[in-house]
Amino acid sequence: PAEHGRFLPADRDEHGFRRAVFQPFEPELAGAEGLLVNRELLCEADRITSLITYREMNTEGDFLKEFPAAMFLPHTNPEVLKA
Repeated sequence: PAEHGRFLPADRDEHGFRRAVFQPFEPELAGAEGLLVNRELLCEADRITSLITYREMNTEGDFLKEFPAAMFLPHTNPEVLKA
């Protein structure tokens, strides 16, 4: 699909058929290119980053207990899975 990449024309093969080469988009590069050529995207990125709040997780005692426990399945504390 077009949203995943583009077809680039290629030389003819040994039978005379022209083949197209599919070049997948790399999301990081497409995003960087978009920011370079579209000032509105850059403004939107600035707006979004202004909304982000950084929180140092290693200073939260509960987080340091809950996160490692939540990484294992079955959960180390089955009580949290009950609805």
